[in-house]
Amino acid sequence: MDAKDRQILSCLDEDSRTPYSLIARKTHSSQETVRYRVNNLLTEGIIERCITVINTPKLGFTPYQLFIKLQHADESQKDRMMRHLASISSINWIGNLEGNYDIGLIFSVRNQEETKHVLVQLYEKYSQWILKKTLALHFEGIFLPRQYLTKKPRIPLAFPHYTTTNATMELDDRDKIICSMLAKDARASLVDIAKKTGLTATGTHHRIKELKRKAIITKHLLILNNEKISQEHYKILLFLNNTTEERNRKLVAFAQEDPHVISLIKSLAEWDYEIDLEVEKRADITTFLKNLTIAHANIIRDYDIIRIKNMPKYTFYPEEKQTLNTPRSYDENS
Repeated sequence: MDAKDRQILSCLDEDSRTPYSLIARKTHSSQETVRYRVNNLLTEGIIERCITVINTPKLGFTPYQLFIKLQHADESQKDRMMRHLASISSINWIGNLEGNYDIGLIFSVRNQEETKHVLVQLYEKYSQWILKKTLALHFEGIFLPRQYLTKKPRIPLAFPHYTTTNATMELDDRDKIICSMLAKDARASLVDIAKKTGLTATGTHHRIKELKRKAIITKHLLILNNEKISQEHYKILLFLNNTTEERNRKLVAFAQEDPHVISLIKSLAEWDYEIDLEVEKRADITTFLKNLTIAHANIIRDYDIIRIKNMPKYTFYPEEKQTLNTPRSYDENS
């Protein structure tokens, strides 16, 4: 992967739905070159997928994360378990982990009854393999650009995020289809989405703009295969003491300055924050933590390091079956 590939990845990381024509202008390349290189990055598996961040709390969903430590389970049993979990519609993310936990899940539910259903399903089927499980409620998730790709300084701004809220809204059938398709493939064409919604491409484009304006769609995200580019993905769980909003704000601002930090999550759990980094070697994590704990020794009580080996499932929209209940005859701006 050369410097031009990194420039292209940086453009897709900023917005994975960016058209080839705009990437070409930003990287001073031809559209044909950009298309060829993107296809090559996909073929080589460096780009795993492009997905869309749907602000599901605004749609009445609450995101929970569950970390599981296994016992008496070999790698094949672990793989079978993850494949089954991937088939459960309310589970949005699965992480194959290394460290104090073996599997991570994020699931989105509308109420406590749905939460209970997911946990009962999991425990009834796999209790003999589960040594311990830890549940976290996600308050907010922030996504940061991969500045390490181009080594440009990170400019502080309002980064794309999702957050819990009391003000929720209901999507109609067409918007649900749009969210479902873009959540799986951020580069899905307007024509393909229009075929599913019964709208024209122009009408589909209008709907996507409205979903962004309403902060339902917050970012088109790039997922990389870190192993393919000789780097690793880690998640740091931070345990805090004596916190205030001001101290938390300074800690988050400090973390955001590191070009390898790609996301921060504020949680209600044993820990308070989750910080995701993509680095070339484990020593980079040690350096980051040393600097972080020195700068914020007054509030950091402890931390845990988890390596994310891969992510068999990653979406930001519950995989409910999306259908249209009315005829296909809509104005393109409806």
